[in-house]
Formats: sequence, C-alpha cells, structure tokens
Amino acid sequence: MLLKSDINGRSSSGDEIIDVSKYLLILQRNKGWILACCLLFMFAAIALSMTMTPLYRATAVMLIEAEQNRAVSIEEVYSGIDSSKKEYYQTQFEILKSTAIATKVIDRYQLTERPEFRPNNPVRSWINSVKSEIKSLPILDDLFPPKQQPSAEQVAEASYRNVLNLFKSRLSIDPIPQTQLVKISFESEDPKLAALLANAVGEAYVESNLDARLQMTTQASTWLGSRLTELEQAVQLSQQKLTAFLEREGLVDMAGIDKLASSQLEELNSQLAEVRERRRQAESVNSLISQGKSLDETSLSTIQAISQHPQLLDARRAETEASRKVSELSQRYGPKHDRMIEATAEAAAMTQRTRDVLNSLALGLTKDLATVRQQEQQLAADLEQKKLEFRHLAVKQAEFDALKRDLNSNKELHRLFLTRQKETSATSDFRAVNARFSDRALTPLHPSKPQRTKIVALAMVLGAMLGVVLVLLRETISSVMNKLADVEDKLGLNPIGAVPKVRNALYRKKPIDHLVFFEPNERSFAEAIRGVRTSLSLHNNRKIVAVSSAVAAEGKSTVAMNLAISMASTEKVLLIDGDLRAASLGERFGLSRARAGLTNALLNGTPLEECIHRDKQAGLDVLPCGLKPVNPQELLVSDKFSDLIEQFAKRYDRIVIDTPPLLMVKDGLVIGKLAGGVVAVVKAGATNARQVTALTNLLFKHDIAMDGVVLNQVDKKYTKHYSYYADESVLVTA
Repeated sequence: MLLKSDINGRSSSGDEIIDVSKYLLILQRNKGWILACCLLFMFAAIALSMTMTPLYRATAVMLIEAEQNRAVSIEEVYSGIDSSKKEYYQTQFEILKSTAIATKVIDRYQLTERPEFRPNNPVRSWINSVKSEIKSLPILDDLFPPKQQPSAEQVAEASYRNVLNLFKSRLSIDPIPQTQLVKISFESEDPKLAALLANAVGEAYVESNLDARLQMTTQASTWLGSRLTELEQAVQLSQQKLTAFLEREGLVDMAGIDKLASSQLEELNSQLAEVRERRRQAESVNSLISQGKSLDETSLSTIQAISQHPQLLDARRAETEASRKVSELSQRYGPKHDRMIEATAEAAAMTQRTRDVLNSLALGLTKDLATVRQQEQQLAADLEQKKLEFRHLAVKQAEFDALKRDLNSNKELHRLFLTRQKETSATSDFRAVNARFSDRALTPLHPSKPQRTKIVALAMVLGAMLGVVLVLLRETISSVMNKLADVEDKLGLNPIGAVPKVRNALYRKKPIDHLVFFEPNERSFAEAIRGVRTSLSLHNNRKIVAVSSAVAAEGKSTVAMNLAISMASTEKVLLIDGDLRAASLGERFGLSRARAGLTNALLNGTPLEECIHRDKQAGLDVLPCGLKPVNPQELLVSDKFSDLIEQFAKRYDRIVIDTPPLLMVKDGLVIGKLAGGVVAVVKAGATNARQVTALTNLLFKHDIAMDGVVLNQVDKKYTKHYSYYADESVLVTA
C-alpha cells in the first residue's frame, strides 16, 4: 500500500511532521477569499470609525501617602488598615473606582442633565417602537400580556443607573508601577468637561477619606467613653475582691511568705536525711553485734560515721607514723636491735589503739540507735506538717495571684483606654490628608478616540486571520477529496495519479467509450492515464491489475479501460469485465450485450476465441461479461475462473480486470486476491474519506494490497498547472 506516512508524513522515529508548505499552498490557492475577507473588515471598520463620536481624554496624577500625617498615632484603635502593606494601595484604587465617589461627582456637577450622559440611540428607539407595535397586535394579546407600567421613581432610578454606568465606563484608574502615584483619567465629548471630571474624582476621593476619618474618630470617642466606664467599674470590683481575700485570710501581703516556707522545707529535708544516715549506720553496727560477728577494722571502716570520726583519724595518723618509723629503722638496724624492738612495740601499740577506738565508736553508735530513731520520726512528722501547711499556703498564693493579675490587667486596660480617649479628643479636629494631586488634569487638545488608523489596521488583521481560519477550517472539515493533496492529507495514502474530468459534450448522456483516449481535445486525459500506468510499473509491475472502487459511479470502468489501452501501446493486454452484476465494458467497445463473454466460457464452455473481442484501434483484447449470471460470486470463486486467469497469464503480458465496488459486494475481493492487489478509483468531490478508509481496512483485513489510489474526474482548476510532462512529474507518485 502506498502511504503518505511511509514516504514523507512521518520521521524515522514515527512522529508526525507538520508539512507547512501544504498549508501555504492552500492559503495561496484561496488568497482571493482571504483578501476579500480582509477588505470587507477594512471597509466595515472605516464606516464604523466614521460614525464614532470623538472622545477627549484628560488625566490627573495623584499621590497616595503610605504614612499619613497624624498628630498622635490613634488610628490603630479603630481603622483596621495597615498602610505598610500593598493591599492598602489596592484598596485605595478600588475606592477611587467606587460607586460612592462616582455618585458624589455626578450629583455635584449634575451630569444627569447633560445630553452626553443621556444618549439617544435611534436604532434602539426604533427597535423598541417596532416591538411595541408588534405586541399591540390583537392576535398577540394572549402571547404578550400587558406589563405593569413602571413608576416615576423606577424610571428615575433606571435613568440614574444608566448615567452611573456610563460615568464609570469613561473613568479609568491606572496605578504607576513602583510608585505611590495613580493616574485618574476621564473621557468625554467635551475636552473641558473631561479635565473637570478627572480632577473632580480626585477631589471627591480626598473629601471622602476625610469624612470617613472624622466619622471614625467620632465613633471611636463614643466607644472609648463607654468602655472607660465599664473598665472603671471592673477595677473597683477587682480591688474589692483582693481586699476581702486578705481580710478573710488574715494576711497583710503574700510577699516573702512562700520563700520562707520553701526554706523551712529544705532545712527539714536536710536534717531528716542526716538523721536517716546515722540511723542506717547504727543499724549496720547493731546487726553485726547481734549476729555475734567480730568488729574488725574492715567492716567498721565502711561506716562513714566511724571512718570519719576525729579520734579514729588521729589514731590512724599515729599508727601510720609508727609504721613509717619502723620502715626507716629496718633499713639501718636488724630486728633484734633495741631501737627496732622499741619501734616495733610502739607500732603495735598504735595499731591496738586504732582497734580500741573503732570498737569504742561502734559501741557508742549502737547505744545511740534508739535516740536516732526517735529523732527521725520526729523530723518526718514535722516535715509532713510543714508540707501540709505549704500546700495550703500555695492555694492561697494562687488565689492571691489571680486576684492581683485581674486587678493589674483592669488597671492597665483602663490606663490604655484613658490615653486613647485623650488622644482622640485632642486630634478630633485635625484633618489629615492621605492623598494630594501631583499633576492636575489639563484640557486635552486632541481626541483620544477613535484611533481610526489602528482600528482599520486591526480590522484588516482580524479579517485576514478570519479568512485564513475559514479557509483552513473548510479544508479540514471537508471529507471529500478534490485534489491530489487531499488524498495524502485526509487518507494518509500516496496517490498514483489524478485523472481530469472529461469535458466532451458527447459523454454527458452516455458512458465514456474507448475512443476518448484518442480524442485530440482530451489530451490531458490521456496523459493522466499514462501517468497512472507509469506509476504502476514503477511501484510493483503486477501482471494482473485489478481496478475497483469503494462505491458505484466513481469511474472505475473508465479508468480500467483506458489504463488497458495505454498499456497496449507497448504490451499484449487483455481487458476483462469482472463486474458480472453491472457489466459495461462490452458496450463501451460497441459490443452487443448478447455477445459471448466470461460467463459463457465459465458456464457453457464456449471457446475463448468466440468470447474474446479484438479491438484494432485500441490494440488490445477485450473479454466482456457475457450473459448475466444468477450466481456471480460462485463463478468468481470457482476453480474454473482461477484456471482461466492462469491460462490468460501465460498468453498476455498484462491483464486488466474491472471489478465491482468493494463496499457493495465482495466479488472484487476474490479478484483482488488472485491479482495480489487492487487499484482504487476515487471520484473527486464525491467520495468521502470514510468510504475510502473503510475500503482500505477491508483490503487489509483480507490481506490484499492496495496498489494505489487514482483520483478520478478532477476539476480543471486543480489540474490546469499540469503540463505535457505532468504525467511523469506531478501526476506520478511512485
């Protein structure tokens, strides 16, 4: 199958490539429509701009202060606006565009009385009058029941709303980036009025801001006064509660009481810990004695009260000194020397003394065990009593602190509100200005609208764009194929040729016969057929060429006949009429319908010499249909037909078979299977892409190749650029 995507529609990776030249060619071919659309928009824009009333635009520049001039900083109490944030400026810009500002300016300068703000639209008036006349017809009374007439107030309100909407549409507020400046612009038919109203909007904004601040100051003073009264009462109530608590508890102040209780608890804990240690040591010694164990130095030295006692420490120092003396004398004297004997005796006496002190201290510690236990119990009881007192004191302290905090917070709030009230009263007559004019609007000298040149240029661009869109949309939506490029774009198939429409008047009422190929006036037709022949030869060069179409009346028989004639100039060709249901090739060669043909050979065994007709002018043999069979499909699938085709293949260089439309009957599939492929004929301007796609899918389903697509009966405007050699260059796509 020849697919456009196989050759130039996709890249090597399979991605689609947009063919820009194709769209440029479409636009070039329809440039007249695009130019007409462009000119239509241009003239409409010129006419529209000439009817527009000139508008003058005046602009004032205003500076909006971020940090306003205030005598005392009090606005944080009630304003709720943070001027340090960008939202502050956005808010001010919206206020400038607000209905309140617009209403103030409209009322001040009585704009409702100016003709400019009460436009009279004659077209709308005429439409309303026509509607009224239609609704007043008696036949329409039931369809349009009479409406209640609006009151004078409603009419006035609607009129005022129209003026307000027109005023706001003429007003524009444009902040200057990276500054605190804002442009206030107004458009009017009167240049002086434009400047007057631009300045008036800024003035109304300043006045509105001052009025709002004065109103907020008044409201704040009233609110602060009422709050002060409430806070004074709260301070008095808090003071009374604190005094009553101190009197009830018999306290003067809680300061220092909690610290004293904490120190007493710490001292009792320390004493109790010391007594408990002494008791444990005494119990250890008593346990050794009660078990009958000896009180050796090692066991007693583990008890801290004994090992750290001054008497034991002195005894151990004396023992150490005596031992050192023995050690020194042993280096100079022998063990039986008098001094050595004396020193050794002294060391033994010191060691005995140490043991005596240890035993004495241990016995004394055992005797103090009862006393130490009694002290421990007393101290533990005192500690529990003191903890209980401390817990009661902590409850009182918490209640006292709560009452104290309440009193202090009420006093602080009272002081703060009193200060704010004094600030508000002191600055109530201070008129702070948060905005001022940087440049007032001047009377414009030239109108700003309409900008006729820009309007016309934009209209031309829009017209050209619309024309391009309409042309491309028409090409995209249209499912029929009028030219070779449509076969490529809408089907993804590569055509093998385009055959122009035959213009000869002789063929308007009768089928095209074989003589058209030799008509001097239809030279382009013959050249196109030769181009199809060349494409087929370059593509697959099949011996059997089956020609079919999706539906009837697409010109497949004409293409098959003339294709066979073009091949006959160089080869021995047989043309077979395989459309057994609607045969037509015999008549096109001037043969009678009763002449023997394919069906006679298959059913009756008629000799082929009697069935085949030799046309000398065309130079080929023609096998017509013959008698119309009752079972055409059974004949085509029979072995006789396939054997007959094999016999013809040995006798002829090329066999061209005209087959029935594939989407209507399945006869053509049988012939296409024998031929190995099918040449599809598509009628220009008639066959849609869905039909050809269905044909392609049908062939693919039955494993039959599509040898190419021939676009038939192409209009002259799509083929006028074909030259004498077009069949080899433009019409041929191998």
